[in-house]
Amino acid sequence: MLASIGVAVGMAIVNARLFEEHKDRSEKRAAMNSIAAAIASTLNIEDIYTILARELRHIIYYDRLTVGLLTPEGDAISILQLGQAEQMPMRQRLEDTALSEVIKTGEPRIYRDLALEASDYPLSKRLVEMGLHSCLLAPLSAKGKLLGTLNILSREVGHYSQADLEYIRPIADQLAVALSQARLF
Repeated sequence: MLASIGVAVGMAIVNARLFEEHKDRSEKRAAMNSIAAAIASTLNIEDIYTILARELRHIIYYDRLTVGLLTPEGDAISILQLGQAEQMPMRQRLEDTALSEVIKTGEPRIYRDLALEASDYPLSKRLVEMGLHSCLLAPLSAKGKLLGTLNILSREVGHYSQADLEYIRPIADQLAVALSQARLF
C-alpha cells in the first residue's frame, strides 16, 4: 500500500515538473514569436530594440542587454545598451573587448566568469567592476556579413548555458537581418 502511494506521489511530482517545463517552453516560444513579428513589422531599429529588450526577458534573464555594431573600418565597435530611455552608444576598440572573439570566429561565446575568462580585455574588467560577471555573446550576421554582436549580461557568475544559446541564436539572426535592412533605408 505504501509503495503504491509512493509511486503515485512520485508520478504526480514528475507530471508537475513536466507541466512546468512545457509551460516555460511555451512562454519562451510566444516571446520569440513576438520578437519575430516585431522585427518583421518595422524598419525602425529603435522600435525593434525596445521590443527586443522587453520580450527577451521572457526568454532569458539579463541584467544588461547591449548590441555591439562594428564600425565601417572594422577596428572598433559601437556598443548600445538596450532598454534604456537614453541610448548613448559607447565606442570601444575591438581589441579591448571580449566581443573580438565572436567577431573573429563568427561563433557565439559564453563567458561563465568574466573575471577569470576575459580578464585580458579592458572592457571586461570594467564590466566586472560594475558587478556584471557572466555573458552570452551572439554574432549578428546577415547575408554573409558580420555586423556585430548581441550581448546578454548577468551579475551572477555562471548564469548562462548552452541551452540559453539555443534560444538566442535565432533571435540574433533575425536581429541581424533587421539591422541589415534598416541600413539600406
